[in-house]
Amino acid sequence: MEERDAGSDPRNVNRKVLWMCMAVGSTVGGYLPTLVGQGSFSLASFVGSGLGAVAGVFAAARIDADF
Repeated sequence: MEERDAGSDPRNVNRKVLWMCMAVGSTVGGYLPTLVGQGSFSLASFVGSGLGAVAGVFAAARIDADF
């Protein structure tokens, strides 16, 4: 494998951690609206899934920075 430059990823976040946090955040964010009575395929669920994925990216940056 060849090394990548830090041009697009200045923090060099581990990609496995990034994808895992995005998947967990997206799943949790998509499920939360169902707890308040929205449907699992509602607009709120899709928006929650997107927001959860963004939160997962920030969580991955914080988690990977600690190691």
